[in-house]
Amino acid sequence: MRAIFLSDTHLRQDTAENYRFLLKLCQDLLKEIHERDQEKTKISSAAAAGQRPVDALYLMGDFFDFWFCKGDRYYPGFGRIIQCLKQIKDLGVQIHLFEGNHDFFLEDYFADCLGFAVYRDDASIDLDGRRFYVAHGDLVDQSNRRYLLLRKFLRSRFVYALQKMLPSRLLWRIALISSDTSKAMWAQTGKRLNDKMCRFALDICAKGYDGVILGHSHQPMLWEFSVSGDQKVLVTLGDWLNYRSYLDYTDGRFSLRYYENEEIHDKKENLHFSFPGAKGPEKI
Repeated sequence: MRAIFLSDTHLRQDTAENYRFLLKLCQDLLKEIHERDQEKTKISSAAAAGQRPVDALYLMGDFFDFWFCKGDRYYPGFGRIIQCLKQIKDLGVQIHLFEGNHDFFLEDYFADCLGFAVYRDDASIDLDGRRFYVAHGDLVDQSNRRYLLLRKFLRSRFVYALQKMLPSRLLWRIALISSDTSKAMWAQTGKRLNDKMCRFALDICAKGYDGVILGHSHQPMLWEFSVSGDQKVLVTLGDWLNYRSYLDYTDGRFSLRYYENEEIHDKKENLHFSFPGAKGPEKI
């Protein structure tokens, strides 16, 4: 199977660079699916490039810079990307949407109206017979008691009811201010958080998981390690504010990539990891 994982896109305005590039990636995925469906008896351009259409798309939290919804009414700037995701799902791709520390209360719209799989916290998933722990990652650091209390309050029934009562324009203004404050706080701790995520992955994989996939730190990383002689992998997905990074999983192979980002490509290489028995190397 093939799955795409990405996190911390922090979508806000559809004129912003991160929004435009993410929309282009989704359009690329749509094109690959259409080519597969239209040329089933031929070798599509996606196959010729060593890729195949995606089977599942994992959006691992903070996909939106903020989220409030009343019925089917949401922030107008999100319309183009939501319509593109709906098209991808309608063509048979499974879409898994995780709540982050910027976007929560997602179920009302994305699960109930669109049929996406929505996760409030973590999940255990199967990739070709191997078990992986996946989450946004904001709960890895259990020492940050202040944040944990704030997180619990913001996701409470009281706040849920309050955001349904307040005017949408007021909610959006409040959300913009709180989002900027949150990004400034976490930007100073991303690299330190990756170190904690490594220790977290060791503990999780000691429980029988084959790997861990996390967002939140905004720092892309692919770390190979072993537990009791068995190969394991940790992937932190980076973000789309600085890196435009994402994980491309295909048949046991992991590739951490940077979408149309030549400046990053000059400094970082695509990182790859394969479990024993995975198919041959993918063309890049």
